[in-house]
Amino acid sequence: MFLRFQDVVEQGIERKLHLGVQLSLSYRGKNYELACGQSRPGISLDVDTKLFWLSACKPIAAVATLILQQQGRLSIDDPVSKHLSCFTGTGKDQITIKHVLSHTAGLKDVRTGWPDTDFELILTRLCETPIQEGWIPGMRAAYVPAASWILLGEIIARASGMPFTRFAQQEILDPLQMDDTVCVHRETAEELQGTIQMFDRSDGEIRESDYVNRMLSGVVSPGSCFAGPAHNLRKLYDALRLNHKNRKEILTAESIQQITFRHRENLVDETFRHKLDFGLGVIINSNRYGVKTVPYGYGVHSSEGASGHGGSQSSIGFADPDREMSVVIIANGRPGEGQHQRRFRHLLAALEEDMQHLD
Repeated sequence: MFLRFQDVVEQGIERKLHLGVQLSLSYRGKNYELACGQSRPGISLDVDTKLFWLSACKPIAAVATLILQQQGRLSIDDPVSKHLSCFTGTGKDQITIKHVLSHTAGLKDVRTGWPDTDFELILTRLCETPIQEGWIPGMRAAYVPAASWILLGEIIARASGMPFTRFAQQEILDPLQMDDTVCVHRETAEELQGTIQMFDRSDGEIRESDYVNRMLSGVVSPGSCFAGPAHNLRKLYDALRLNHKNRKEILTAESIQQITFRHRENLVDETFRHKLDFGLGVIINSNRYGVKTVPYGYGVHSSEGASGHGGSQSSIGFADPDREMSVVIIANGRPGEGQHQRRFRHLLAALEEDMQHLD
């Protein structure tokens, strides 16, 4: 089973793109788990090994926001300034939570000082920084990987009355039984030290990534702080499929439809330099703009309604309701953007071949 997928993983190991890869697939009511390679030199990777999810976990904060909307504590159409009084002036008054979730706010990806700077100073810097010159919120698009989700995490904290990580644990991770998921930051550093690893490709070699130490020494970064096995993250994407037979109803059908609606369509993302459609915190299948060039795509055969998110040079997670499937693939090596995009197109194509032989 998954022989073609394993072959592509092995090719990547030989080319020093990663040491190992996890796959978690839910397809037509059945779940499949696979781990290939090593978690670190000399230690086998298994399906329960914790790996970094990076931005593939961004939908957690999006789901948290919609839960708060269901509870009447906020609206995605609220101005950010309604919840963060410091976020005013220089064109920011018109920015809504929806603009942040769809990356159309015009925020600058400022140097906040993360991971070493105190959170309050990080927030102050974000609030004091003007938006991009000439930007009209909602009319242009640019993916902002960190700053936007730091703001969103603080909105969630203030609206819920508890830290972002506690709200996510209580309202998302526990109900979905994502039991092996952890938030990586300085308060969890001691228990995670030596148990979780990531590698970068440099000068043709695979080396331990400094990103691990940054995550373990830093304040919570809501858009990239979660880690766990692929099958835990897949449960989140299962929850975004109304037709999943065991779906835990943390979100109403209306909220799921809001998350997966194309709130941003036919716009060039000025960060990725490619047209990408966005829902609320998820990328909607954008194969229509170039299936061979779209970054962090879901494969040639994914349906128009597929939605999810990628993690920096390492992972992809998505739900495809039309095909009754959810997929998470996580590699523990970051080989550079070009190599990563080619690698994952090959992995997704191999997975499609193997799926033809599933019962």
